[in-house]
This record gives sequence, structure tokens and C-alpha cells, in this order.
Amino acid sequence: MGFRFVIVTLLFLLVVAGCGAKSASKAPPAGEGYVVPSATVSPSSGWVTVGKWTGTTTKTTQRFQVPSEWRISWQFAPSSRSDCLMIYPQTDATTFQPLSPFTATEAGSDITYLHNGGAFWLQIIATGRYTIEVQTPAR
Repeated sequence: MGFRFVIVTLLFLLVVAGCGAKSASKAPPAGEGYVVPSATVSPSSGWVTVGKWTGTTTKTTQRFQVPSEWRISWQFAPSSRSDCLMIYPQTDATTFQPLSPFTATEAGSDITYLHNGGAFWLQIIATGRYTIEVQTPAR
């Protein structure tokens, strides 16, 4: 794990520097509650939106609870060539393998599927307009 951790950490630092972020935020306090899944269900997709964040700057989301199958849907609209978006899922779970951050430097959208459940939050590092949704399967 040592070598992989070093590579992931270096990648993270390079992307942070490339986005022009001043510093990464700390994890949200443990006392903060989870996001309660909303009633936003897309009948055509079969997914429920657990949390949605929009903005143009770096932020740390509140904690949210997800099952073992979930996804991150994002849209990004940079206003200059130097804009970028990085989404870094974080958790306190000791069994969670660190993920490489999801990055974008051009306008677009995508969906990334994750297969680890539990309590998470997102570290969002951005310059440029973004919308990010965390979704779970409708049951």
C-alpha cells in the first residue's frame, strides 16, 4: 500500500496545485448529521439524489450515508483554460481504499460508480462552475 499511497498523494497534490486551490479543507466535524435522502427520484434512471452541490469554488460537503452501490454524477463548465474540477470521496472507514480523485479540465459531464458503502463526504476542489450529485439506487 505504501507505494500506491505515495502515488495517489502526489497525484492529489499536483491536481490541487493545478486548480489553484490554496488549501484542502478538513473533514466535517463528527457531530454533523448525515444528509437525509430526498424524495428526488428520477423515474427514468431509477436513482435517488442523496446530496447535490453547485458552485465555483472549493468546498467540503456534509457527511452522507450510502449503501454499497452508489454513484457520483457531475457536470463541469469552466470559464477559462486554467479552470478544473476535482472530486475526492472521503471516509473515516479504515477498510476503504483511497480513491484517485475524479478530475475534469474541460466542459462535460460523467457518472462514476462506487462500490463501498458507509458514511462519506466529498472534498471538492474547483475553479469553474460545477454541479455534483450523489445518488443511490431507488428501492
